[in-house]
Amino acid sequence: MLVHDRSKAHMSTVVTHGLEQLGLRAVAMPPRSPDLMPLDYGIFGTCKQQLERSMARNAAWADRVVRFKELIAAAAVKPTIGQFEHRLEAALRAGGGHIDQSLKEVRNG
Repeated sequence: MLVHDRSKAHMSTVVTHGLEQLGLRAVAMPPRSPDLMPLDYGIFGTCKQQLERSMARNAAWADRVVRFKELIAAAAVKPTIGQFEHRLEAALRAGGGHIDQSLKEVRNG
């Protein structure tokens, strides 16, 4: 089984057919699913934005990786992980659907 995030590349005919040929089944997760790594929710996106602002797009790949590693190391990991419990509660309220509205309700009390 392959779990993916519904990106167009993951849902393309070529990928779908290839998975079928391999005997694999694809399962798409809902957007911002709390079943994904909690760090995906704030830290990765924030660090990626900072990387794009701080380095030229044509910078060497190795330099970009080193800089991204530095940004991850400096990121506020604990607050993001602390939000994970709220995300799980919101997922339960949403019944597996999109959790944005449920997450707002959980956070507001």
